[in-house]
Amino acid sequence: MLAAMTDEKRRLLRRCLKALLFITYNVFLALAIGHHLSGGGSFGSDIGWCDGLGFVLAATAVVYVCVVVSYGRRKLPPSAALTNARAKVVSAASNRYIKIAIYALCLIAIAVFIAVDTAGNRARAISASGIVAIIMLGALLSKHPRLAFYVLLRWKSYEKKHFSLSRSIDWRQVVTGLILQYVFGLIVLR
Repeated sequence: MLAAMTDEKRRLLRRCLKALLFITYNVFLALAIGHHLSGGGSFGSDIGWCDGLGFVLAATAVVYVCVVVSYGRRKLPPSAALTNARAKVVSAASNRYIKIAIYALCLIAIAVFIAVDTAGNRARAISASGIVAIIMLGALLSKHPRLAFYVLLRWKSYEKKHFSLSRSIDWRQVVTGLILQYVFGLIVLR
């Protein structure tokens, strides 16, 4: 059925589905706010930033900002200042040291959060050491374990003598996966 539809009908169907989703979600949001207020709560009281109305409001704000930015990027003509700023950000982000600094800052932020969050009960931090142990075990049991750690430390003389970089572990993917896993776990469990 969808294969026989023209592009114009597909766009119309897609717009209708987006409008229906938008209306449905806003009705849900209004009902959630009404439920919170009817239960004796107010916006000054505890609205549950981790598991209640606060989380729904925060997620809604993030989605609305993303939608507005996406719509603005598609509909508005790019200005010269915005194009130059975007080019500068892309060129800066392609710098190896800036990438390493961004990954390091994310890992440091996660470590600080874990340290603060587990200050009262350090036994809760055992899972963080388990993740580090599993990653190190995976690196040690990889095809080229010494190369994995040398590439991590960027000792260029070793790579020229023995192996090519194409056979080593891509630590950028490992760190990105850990950061995404942590963020999604934080969103779901908090």
